Amino acid sequence: MEYRHLRFFIAIAEELSFTRAATRLRVAQPHLSRETRRLEQELGVPLFSRNRRRVSLTAGGNAFLEKARSILAESSEAVRAAQRAYRGETGRVRVGFSSSAGFGLLPEAVRRFRLERPDVELVLTEFNSDEQPDLLRTSALDASLLYLPLHPEQGLDSETLIVDHLVVALPDGHRLAERRQIPLGALATEPWIFFPRAIASRLHDEILRACGKAGFAPRIVQEARRLSTITSLAASGLGVALVPITMTRLRLPRMVCRPLAAPAPRVPLAMMWRRLDPNPALALFLASVRSEAKRFMREGEWKPVDHVTTDSSRSKACIAKRTRRKGDTRQS
Repeated sequence: MEYRHLRFFIAIAEELSFTRAATRLRVAQPHLSRETRRLEQELGVPLFSRNRRRVSLTAGGNAFLEKARSILAESSEAVRAAQRAYRGETGRVRVGFSSSAGFGLLPEAVRRFRLERPDVELVLTEFNSDEQPDLLRTSALDASLLYLPLHPEQGLDSETLIVDHLVVALPDGHRLAERRQIPLGALATEPWIFFPRAIASRLHDEILRACGKAGFAPRIVQEARRLSTITSLAASGLGVALVPITMTRLRLPRMVCRPLAAPAPRVPLAMMWRRLDPNPALALFLASVRSEAKRFMREGEWKPVDHVTTDSSRSKACIAKRTRRKGDTRQS
């Protein structure tokens, strides 16, 4: 039995006329009659009762009609499902991301992708940058937004989206908060909040290399695994920290972020995926992230570091308060 037999049978059952069914199907009536008899012989059941005046369904024909319609509907749905999956309109994309991407580029890229592809399931999980390549290789992830490792990753492709600026996160009222830019050397005597090298080796090494060129090694008083935690601890007054510019979007109370004076370390925020991955939905997601990164750069949402401050009015108020106190002391 073929699908065309089902289509022929349904047309005759709905028209109750071989002539009208043949016209509807655009086939010759003798051919339609022969194919119907073959179907009945294969089933071993008469489907139609025929005489010169009318055609009617038998009890077997009525029972077969319901199932035949269901079979054709399911087959059509299967075809549509396959076509939609091929076009990337359905499926699943598992995305790993570093903290800074979660506060910067990723949210808007995800929003736009979900508007364009609402039936694609996005699974988003935060991971350290250095663990994401292995998760890609083992197919635990399909795509990553991360700080690139120092060495190329076998079997994986990557593309730099944005070269990330670093800013100094300070507690409000810190002695350096009144500066428009902060030389890296000015942090030599400060307590630092830092992250282990295993979290993001490239970012870690770039910061230490820049500190070495400035003539000091950071005095690390606290380590934390997440950039959001590091930023929060800096706002609490535990120490200073160098964080990607995107972390300023946290807008934490009592936190001030100031750009580093040149030369300042920068690290590439990149997108990584398995080479030759056949997932059409993945290709569309990568294109969406790529487009969003270009929009960020074009429209200036990725601000140059000398324009970035957080809670600057609070900082200015503290500076003014200290200035007034000095004036009162002089007068006394």
